[in-house]
Amino acid sequence: MMLDGIGLFRGIMAKMNWLDQNQQVIAQNVANSDTPGFRPKSLKEADFDSYLGASLGRGATAPVKLLATDGEHFGAVQRGYNSPGIGKQKTIYEASPDDNGVVIEEQLFRANKNSMEYQIASDLYRRSTGMMRAVLQGSRG
Repeated sequence: MMLDGIGLFRGIMAKMNWLDQNQQVIAQNVANSDTPGFRPKSLKEADFDSYLGASLGRGATAPVKLLATDGEHFGAVQRGYNSPGIGKQKTIYEASPDDNGVVIEEQLFRANKNSMEYQIASDLYRRSTGMMRAVLQGSRG
């Protein structure tokens, strides 16, 4: 089944490819955690709007606006609501005496987050192909 012509699948595959590359960067950081003078690297965060635009075959898309009808909604902080627990985590960098900037705990946290996002993307891919299969089998019967 050729799914690369469907925008949803192109978007999911682009996300999974980015997560794969991100995992490689994290692994390199961990592998060099005892290399003197090594600075950890990271990929630029993926922009969902660009994935959406690319998957639909367009350039930039109009920004997707979230509607906050309750102060407990995600993103409500930008609208002035008092919503506890939502905010951007402060990035902390340390350097060891040999001037190595890799913090193993931070890299493990990034690897875990990356793994969870990859699992979500692969589950979305699996479920979407299952729905396509169900539709195609239903149209044959």
